[in-house]
Amino acid sequence: MNKKHILFSLFISFIFCFPAFIHSQSCPFVSYKKVFYENDSTMYPNNTIDALNITSDSAYFVGGSQIAKIDWKGNRVWNNVQNNNFFGADALPYIAPDGNYYLILNNYNFMRIDANESVIWQKQLLDTNCNCNPIVKHITQTSDGGFIITGSKSILDTSFFRNRIYVVKTNAIGDTLWTKTIAETTSDNDGCYSQETADGGFIVVAYIRSITNGQEDFRIGTLKLNANGQEQWFKTIPKPIYYGAKIKGLKTNEGNCVIVTSIDSVLIATDSVLVATYFVKINDNGDAITDTVYNDRKFNGGLIQLQSGDFLIGMEDSLARIDGTTNAILWNKAFIGNDGENIPVNSIKSTCDNGLVIGGNSEIYQYSSDCCGSMINFYNFKSYLFKIDSSYQDIAMTGIIKFRHISENNMLISPNPFSNQATILFDKDLTNATLKINDILGREVRSVHFSGKQFILEKAEMKPGVYFIQVIDENKRSFIKKIVIQ
Repeated sequence: MNKKHILFSLFISFIFCFPAFIHSQSCPFVSYKKVFYENDSTMYPNNTIDALNITSDSAYFVGGSQIAKIDWKGNRVWNNVQNNNFFGADALPYIAPDGNYYLILNNYNFMRIDANESVIWQKQLLDTNCNCNPIVKHITQTSDGGFIITGSKSILDTSFFRNRIYVVKTNAIGDTLWTKTIAETTSDNDGCYSQETADGGFIVVAYIRSITNGQEDFRIGTLKLNANGQEQWFKTIPKPIYYGAKIKGLKTNEGNCVIVTSIDSVLIATDSVLVATYFVKINDNGDAITDTVYNDRKFNGGLIQLQSGDFLIGMEDSLARIDGTTNAILWNKAFIGNDGENIPVNSIKSTCDNGLVIGGNSEIYQYSSDCCGSMINFYNFKSYLFKIDSSYQDIAMTGIIKFRHISENNMLISPNPFSNQATILFDKDLTNATLKINDILGREVRSVHFSGKQFILEKAEMKPGVYFIQVIDENKRSFIKKIVIQ
């Protein structure tokens, strides 16, 4: 082969391999575990990551009490800074198969936004004068390009307000095609999930409460709506479920519907445990194909199916892999939080490198005494966002995600509470900063100057109790966080 032939072959190889190279570059192999949000019950309400979406530009669109776009390295791109009307509505984020961004708020305000958080359109799917405590639980795009949105609203039933299943079908630009308000019992009924069936209709999964002879009963209900929203049948799944249990649905690779929830084990005559996870697969007719109970495990909300057919389920203390054929648990993996706690898994998504991005939250009950001997009790809430590789192994904490409107997210203290020393980690290098420590009565007990991205705090002369750390940077911005010395 002469030189010209060699060069031509190299050129052809480059032409065909270059797109694959570009594609591999768009799928970064990276792992991190960061505190997404932290507070305590004396300052702010709880915050969880209930929804995770992977965007077409290699980022994560996450939601719960906050909506945020996080890049593939785990850094904040934006979080409601431009559109403050997102706050306080527990918006549900959604990335459609076409890559567009959507938000549905609990008041059924439906909007499409662009990748930079600007609103393209918004539609109100419920009467703005409705005093009906609306809640949105699920949204998915349908085969006609529109959307099916599932949740509940309250209506006045005689002298009581009762929750009713509320389903909205829209077209591709959010215009309402039909709505359906459904009551299968006289007590509370809450819509949780919907998926399209092969005939163009919809299976709706709901939380059904009933009262018979003064006894409460909680079940999963499934019902079928045709393409026009007309109800065709209603069925209940026999096993009673745990009061207040999370209910999640998933369309399987073969088109069936998997439902996962928690059941009260006392009601199924297994007194050795209190709560169990219940896994059931149904077909388009609502008939159970298979079901399994996992004792001593409480379902926490995460649910996906892998390409292999196996399922990953987020438990209260771990992530479980379930065999897609036998439903047997193949393994459990725990993820450890900043305070040594197991992180409950709320939401899961597979990533392009065969890893996972996971949203979880922990709730730690803490107590201490003040200078006068009075007990101080509070819950410390943390939300975590972490990306792990295809081994699904836990990794160490790598930092925090900074949010503009919540200043205490700019520093992470570990461990907290502590006995001897703690490490204070900042989201960027600080220069000529001042760290002040005040006791619970506001008296300053220490003041030091420092520079850098972390600071080692020694207990030294400080007595056990609650203190407040104030960090003032060179721009006079102030960050405050509570610490507990044991």
